[in-house]
Amino acid sequence: MACSTWQELETSTNNCQACELYKERTQVVAGRYSKTRDADLLIIGEAPGQIEDTQGLAFVGDSGKLLNIMLDAVGLESYYVTNTVRCRPPDNRTPAKVECQSCWGFLQSEIALVKPKAILVWVRWQRRLSSMGWVSLRN
Repeated sequence: MACSTWQELETSTNNCQACELYKERTQVVAGRYSKTRDADLLIIGEAPGQIEDTQGLAFVGDSGKLLNIMLDAVGLESYYVTNTVRCRPPDNRTPAKVECQSCWGFLQSEIALVKPKAILVWVRWQRRLSSMGWVSLRN
């Protein structure tokens, strides 16, 4: 589903039941931005963890704290972080392809709304997204 506003994206993700992950979530995990949603860099991670599921924001656990330290160290102030899926997979397992596909429209909407100058995808997820039609700089 393509969403043209942040409010529409929030409503759509909160009401999503497209895959089985919604059954065990505490809440939908939204992307998080540093200063503005119109960020220079969009960072895409794998899936929310337990802390993210509790707080409802991406990258607020230990990995998010480390990411913030690294981005601060290189002086990057304008970024947006999100995940390929919006709900935490049970036992922090890797999201299945069908789960990623269920959130694909949400991710595309975030990209369109953020309008980043660059997108950073964790290497393991670069392969998964490539299989869904993305092209990497390495290809």
